[in-house]
Parts: sequence; C-alpha cells; structure tokens
Amino acid sequence: MNQRHTLTTRNRDLAFVGAILGVGLAARADDSAGTRVRIYRTVGGTYVVHLHQWASSRTSDLYDARTTEDPTAVYDELCELGKGGLGRASRSAWEMAAEADPRLVRPVDTIA
Repeated sequence: MNQRHTLTTRNRDLAFVGAILGVGLAARADDSAGTRVRIYRTVGGTYVVHLHQWASSRTSDLYDARTTEDPTAVYDELCELGKGGLGRASRSAWEMAAEADPRLVRPVDTIA
C-alpha cells in the first residue's frame, strides 16, 4: 500500500510516496543497540534503502539512505550500507522485499 514516508538521512530528510517492501531488525535484547533496515519502492519506481542504527553508548543515532531506479542494484546498495556484506537486518529486509517484488534479484558474479 502506498503512503507518504519521510525518512531521516545523514544530510536531510527524504520524503516520498511509496510502499514498504521489506523490513529487517537486529537489536540486543535490552534494545541498547540495534540496526533497522527498510526497503521501499516509490510510486515512480525508485527503490529506497534506509538504514537506522542506534546504541546507548552514542549520543545520536546513525541514519543513511540510498536510492536507485535499478532493481538489480538494491542488493548492492544494501551491501554498501553494510560495509561490504549483509547483516541480519539487511538480509531479513532483502528476503521480504524480494518476495514482494520479483524484479529484485541478487546480482550474479560472472566467472571469467
């Protein structure tokens, strides 16, 4: 279902109308630290990958967002946000989003 979203990012808020395709959460049992990843598709077809990390040891939460119009690039954006790989939250969001949108496919490495 499409609705209006406003996401906090490093530099500014990002507002759009779209649907959440996938959500992943990895947090400590006491909620003192965690990561939440959400994947959206806007009504215009752009994909948005949003990251929110928090820890009680930090004075402020960390936010980041990436956008792409290429569904095959969503996996790469998740890996970039995850510093080269998928954590639990990213993997859960990816699996949920890939079920919701069959255009989301994991890139296949080519063998030379």
